[in-house]
Amino acid sequence: MKIPSLLFLVRATGAVVRRFPLVAAAAVTAVIALMGLTENEQQPVLVKLWMMGQLGVPLFTGLHTFAESRGWQEQNWRRWAVLAGGLLLLAVYYALLPDPLGRGFGETEGVRFVGILLAAHLVVAVAPYLNQLRIADFWAYNKQLFAAWIVGAVFTVILWGGLSLALLALERLFKVDIRETLYVHMFILLAGLFHSAYLLHHLPRQYAEEATDTGYNAVFKNLCKYILIPIVGLYFLILYAYAARILVSWELPQGWISSLVIGFSVAGIFTYLLNYQLPLHDPSPIVRNYRRWFWWILLPMVALLMVAVYRRIDDFGVTPQRFMVATIAVWLLVNGLYFAISRTDNIKFIPLTLALFALFSVLGPFNAFVVSQRSQMGILEDLLIKNNRMLNGKIVTPQGDFTGKDAQRVTDIFYWLDQRDALGLVQPWLDEPLDSLPAAPKGNYGSVGRLTHLLGIRSARDDYSNLVRVAPNGLVNTGNIRGYQTWYRVEADEYMDPPGIGRYFVIDNDGSGLVYRERHGSRYEDLDRIDFRPKMKEWLESELVDDAVYLPANSETFDFNGRRIEARIVVEELELRPGENGGEPALMRFRGLVFIKDKIK
Repeated sequence: MKIPSLLFLVRATGAVVRRFPLVAAAAVTAVIALMGLTENEQQPVLVKLWMMGQLGVPLFTGLHTFAESRGWQEQNWRRWAVLAGGLLLLAVYYALLPDPLGRGFGETEGVRFVGILLAAHLVVAVAPYLNQLRIADFWAYNKQLFAAWIVGAVFTVILWGGLSLALLALERLFKVDIRETLYVHMFILLAGLFHSAYLLHHLPRQYAEEATDTGYNAVFKNLCKYILIPIVGLYFLILYAYAARILVSWELPQGWISSLVIGFSVAGIFTYLLNYQLPLHDPSPIVRNYRRWFWWILLPMVALLMVAVYRRIDDFGVTPQRFMVATIAVWLLVNGLYFAISRTDNIKFIPLTLALFALFSVLGPFNAFVVSQRSQMGILEDLLIKNNRMLNGKIVTPQGDFTGKDAQRVTDIFYWLDQRDALGLVQPWLDEPLDSLPAAPKGNYGSVGRLTHLLGIRSARDDYSNLVRVAPNGLVNTGNIRGYQTWYRVEADEYMDPPGIGRYFVIDNDGSGLVYRERHGSRYEDLDRIDFRPKMKEWLESELVDDAVYLPANSETFDFNGRRIEARIVVEELELRPGENGGEPALMRFRGLVFIKDKIK
């Protein structure tokens, strides 16, 4: 494997541009837009252009190869009609995209874009073989495509590393001023243009078997037989052992099992595809039995996945993430039943159905976002009716505070809707515009604060009427952080949604500080507590400016030595409630950095 010469690159790039002109235009558009975004990310037009270029590369590649497989030459009107259709789709998508800087863009349009992009890449895999060419041809084509992608990626990394070292040498030896963004721009150029050109150059011009190699070289054979199949087998043993434990203890699976089953499925299907033709070249029992029994082994794991996601949806309703997991479960079930029953084992079925399921998840009247909003709104309505906060389809505000778990759940749903710019769905339940509702007490901000105030929902730590804001007076300085093992960016308040698994920080129930917590599904363990009370008392003794304390330079950082950890806390902003009548102050909200040294190895 040799890095291609400069002359080869020039000739290959010219050939690629002549063969795939729209793909080349899309790649250049994506690269220019992304380079512009590295300089200023607050450019909505560049975000949308990057999305169109990124999507256009696989879309136009699939359309080009489809036309070639049909024998439509450059002079054939059908070829250009197909490409014009793809260009029209991109133009419509561009026009329909909302402002990328708007609220909720990442949670909705970002996820939608990933689903469409996945479908477009799957089109590349299957487009030339929609015209009844043999399965062996389809397999050989995608094997060559995969190999070219891997080799191109290796060359890209090598080139970027070599050129980066050259720039670093110029900077250190000759004192040349080189901006750090130049390294990023160089990687974008290589990954966006060089890698794309290399991959497209190695796409076969003929799609029948005689033009491709359907055999296995030693790398593919050893990768599949001695690495991938044993790894999938290990996954299989772990998951079946867990399933046996569930049957013995008769308890429902934890939500995080979904990640393991999906990981097993992805690794297993990838190995199945690589192994598809290997039994013709290697009679080993492990190779033959893997292709024969993989889907049968997968089906019980799909059932486990369905039970796990049903449990989460039954407890907390549908969210886009749970919708996606449920969709993947159904897709795995459809493929498992097809390959377990079918005698043809047409592996085109895998990318075709995956593309359709991906588009179904993000487009149409029953996509993940619409279904999730309906589910959360239904739960919200039930909670309001149950707690006498809704009558005849309108929110009412009876006397008395609304507290407890239901109040917390209602607040969580309000925040969930607000983050996705969907809080307007509540408007039909109100007699006046949402923005016209009475403002909430200080500290309970925005439309969510107005709604919770209207419903009588009060903070678990009393009211927000006397909060003090604490923030640095200038740039944040972390000090010397050498020796710390890890760090966290913490944004904690009483409404934060804890992760399903892992370590994180949460505000203590009594407001005394932060709790360092490790969560395992529905269980969690408090590893240590960082006491903020001494610092809060010190801050409250400072001079207030409009109910705020502005910390002098280098005083936004303090250290903590606890039972389990040593920590350095860097305050970017927080809010606290002063203690009344000599009582202790309480931390209400914290945003900042926490650096950790774990004392227990």
